[in-house]
Amino acid sequence: MKNISNSSNPLLKVGGGSPDLTSIHTLVLGSSGSGKSILVFMLIYHLWKSNTSSRFVISEMKQEDYVFAEHLPNIFLGLNALSAIDLAFQELEQRKADKTRERVPFYLVVEELTALFEMAGKDKKAYQEKIRVILYTGRSLNIKILAISQDLLATALGEGSARNQFSLIIALGAMRSSVTKGLFELEEEQEFQTNLPKGQGYLQRFDDGSSIVKIKVKKVRNIELLKQQVLTILERSIATYTEEAVDSGSL
Repeated sequence: MKNISNSSNPLLKVGGGSPDLTSIHTLVLGSSGSGKSILVFMLIYHLWKSNTSSRFVISEMKQEDYVFAEHLPNIFLGLNALSAIDLAFQELEQRKADKTRERVPFYLVVEELTALFEMAGKDKKAYQEKIRVILYTGRSLNIKILAISQDLLATALGEGSARNQFSLIIALGAMRSSVTKGLFELEEEQEFQTNLPKGQGYLQRFDDGSSIVKIKVKKVRNIELLKQQVLTILERSIATYTEEAVDSGSL
């Protein structure tokens, strides 16, 4: 089986090197066609390679990117997408109650988080609160959110500063200044390039005081292979694990 890339880290800094992608909570922003869907597949693979005991639960309201895995019980699509938040919150409560419960990395991957809240209707505030609790308390319980959205205005998570709990933010493609100024620590008169090609963007870590860096997503030579690797990882996330690696190579 051919390798898709020589390293599981999907990002390169413009100018050389790769950014550190280990964090508690990650937010990926980008408009349609910016390349964020492929980046998230690569992030799942990278996070799994960092710890092969990691578990993943997927919430995708739009039913496009994860149809290939819709038969799995940890994949929640369409009207069921909110159930992924319920499952992650339940895991958080169980880890709180049972100190002996194994605390392997547990990732809640939420596509189009802002739109998902709107789908919740009268339960919107309840789901906002569940996400807020995970953002604030997930660190000690090893429960992490990987959120994907076209934007995430401060009001999306309700009152307070829950949005600031994302310690890693990645923005791909052209972003509205109202979004970037609210999420990134821009220096005075600093602005993002507005005509970035697909697969390029900016990244900033907030847990170590890092500056904003310009990044690009590595090329994927075989997207179907990448999706197959992600499917295998998601299958391993269901309940039990085997000692067999997903693949001896790297993407």
